[in-house]
Amino acid sequence: MNNRNVRVSHFTAWNIVPDELIENFMAEFAAAGAEYITLMSRQLIQMLGEPEYAVRLGSQMKKLKLKTADAHGLAGPDYDLDIPGRREGIIADHKRALEYCAEFGVETYTVHVGAAPWCRRPDPFDFDVLRPNALDTLEKILPVAEKLGIVLAVENSFEPVNSPDEVIGYIRHFNSPYIRCCYDSGHANYMAGRNKDPSRYKDSFHEIVWRGKIVFEDRAVEKLSPYIVTCHLHDNSGYGDDHVLPGTASGTIDWKTLMPKLLACPDLRSIQNESNFATQHVPVQEVCRIFNKISAMK
Repeated sequence: MNNRNVRVSHFTAWNIVPDELIENFMAEFAAAGAEYITLMSRQLIQMLGEPEYAVRLGSQMKKLKLKTADAHGLAGPDYDLDIPGRREGIIADHKRALEYCAEFGVETYTVHVGAAPWCRRPDPFDFDVLRPNALDTLEKILPVAEKLGIVLAVENSFEPVNSPDEVIGYIRHFNSPYIRCCYDSGHANYMAGRNKDPSRYKDSFHEIVWRGKIVFEDRAVEKLSPYIVTCHLHDNSGYGDDHVLPGTASGTIDWKTLMPKLLACPDLRSIQNESNFATQHVPVQEVCRIFNKISAMK
């Protein structure tokens, strides 16, 4: 690893924490020595409908001396890059969300290609529709990201439409320093085929997601490494997107092998904790300890 400072940023359980308790929750991170928290899609959606929420959240973070430099951009069936419907609205919402992110000092804005239309039944969409949609969204929000100095980080997932090869295709299409990759460790572990028993995957994963033929990927981090600017880190069994903490007994990722590869990526700026630690009843102090430990695995 070179001498760059790679920040550690933490997702938090905003979706299950009432607004009146969010400041308390953030205070736990501050008390545990955390410096950065990640803005999440749920928060950005709330800002779009309630601009005063952005002011309130910013004030709370400033009081606790917490910063954010990474955002999980608008995501889901109403916002993913390739969604066939609501095209103008999706693009306009991403542009507004990027402007809010800039006010918070965000440097990376992670986006999902989107698998919902690919998996839709009875009439799934195919690449001939989904790729042009994703390219169109990126092309139209890229000038805003460039103006604001925010990198759009396309995330690898576990469906054909957002495999590492697909992500690389989008990045190379634009050849812009403002479109790069967010490496998701859990998704990569899900799609690794080494020492796997395919029968352990759900039937829907075989038949709907992969349409009868799973294509495994054992070299996700190696393929994506030239483009990785940030990463979402969490663990799983290899057969589901479990979002458990690194080192959890049910996790199968070899962190001592993975982390030196990630930390050596030439453009890496941050590692992000995307574990569901709150629903797994893990104290914030222990979460911060674990991520400080893996961030030092050079």
